[in-house]
Amino acid sequence: MKKLISVLVICVILVGVVFAFTKVPVLKEKVDILISKFTKEQIDEYTEDFEINRLKIKNQSFYYNTLNDTQKYIYTALANSIRDINNVVKLSDYTYVNNDETAKDVDIVMQAFFADHPEVFYVESKYTISTTTVFFKDVVEIDLEYNIVSKEDLEEKITTIENKINEYLALVNTDNIFDIELALHDNLLKNVSYYNYDKIESVPQYCHDIYGAFVNKEAVCDGFTKSMQILLDRKNIESIVVLGNLENEAHAWNLVKLDESWYHLDVTSDQSIKEKKNGAQIVTHAYYNLTTNEILKSHELDTPDIMPTANETKYNYYIYTGKVVSTNDNFANKLSVLLTNNTNENIMEFYAPNISSVPDKIVDTLSRNRYTDYIINNKINYYTMEDVYVIMKN
Repeated sequence: MKKLISVLVICVILVGVVFAFTKVPVLKEKVDILISKFTKEQIDEYTEDFEINRLKIKNQSFYYNTLNDTQKYIYTALANSIRDINNVVKLSDYTYVNNDETAKDVDIVMQAFFADHPEVFYVESKYTISTTTVFFKDVVEIDLEYNIVSKEDLEEKITTIENKINEYLALVNTDNIFDIELALHDNLLKNVSYYNYDKIESVPQYCHDIYGAFVNKEAVCDGFTKSMQILLDRKNIESIVVLGNLENEAHAWNLVKLDESWYHLDVTSDQSIKEKKNGAQIVTHAYYNLTTNEILKSHELDTPDIMPTANETKYNYYIYTGKVVSTNDNFANKLSVLLTNNTNENIMEFYAPNISSVPDKIVDTLSRNRYTDYIINNKINYYTMEDVYVIMKN
């Protein structure tokens, strides 16, 4: 009987202790601190010098700096785990409220992290969030999946990517920032094909990253964008990944900083003409260094409030190269000059803002002046994108 009473007393005491720990804030806080000492993993502070792998870019904190303190903690823990190729990201210091809040925080961080880090190409896009109770504390964990088999496999892949990057950089023979960007843009598009798909879910993971673009030579928008980001970085040109929509579908492109001004660069859309000439991909420049107002005519920004505003036009492709027909020009005369001076073996492209009936004027100019290089079987083949016109050569 005494033993039974003793057991009951112990049980009552334990229930009381548990109740006190969980209901009294001061006690609960002290217990949480004690538990954290045993469950918490040491993580290094996230700074501009933080290196996940040797493909590191210089400007890797644009999206990190837009996060709140809680999200920055998740980001830092994620960066540490991926650096160490850990499958589980333990968020011991994360204050769990409910599943919806946690899922929202993690989603924001994941999007920010991969936009800041084009060098991380080996983590699958799918992840799992779980919550376990350690004593009286809810601890959140993120389970990651990698598409590498070992650290040695990762190092081999990084070396392969580095070699491909160096091939692109070797094709740049100028110190002019416009020409550097142009060479990287054009060579990337000439060498990488857009992966066509019916449903975005069917796109292979590699097409979303730099490995697909540089090694497999296939990519979708984020693969092109991350590759351009890392190439520009190697030439000391700052850029960031922009997330948004194009034609009601998720899309990504770059914001590029030239002479302290920002420009929108949509590499993927500059490969919008799908046919090839002479076995080479046709490259245009309709979305090359646009202002914010210009890009918003066709694109939508996911987070417009945090994006730098692009106002300058100096390095717009058509303005910088003089391939513009303005309302002050004699259309036929200016187009004739552009046609005569054109050195592109596949196309002639120009910008004609605020001018009506441009297609009719193109046909009239080509026909009258007998520019036979652009007349195919008595037809003129041209494309138009906003106020840009691209005339195909035969």
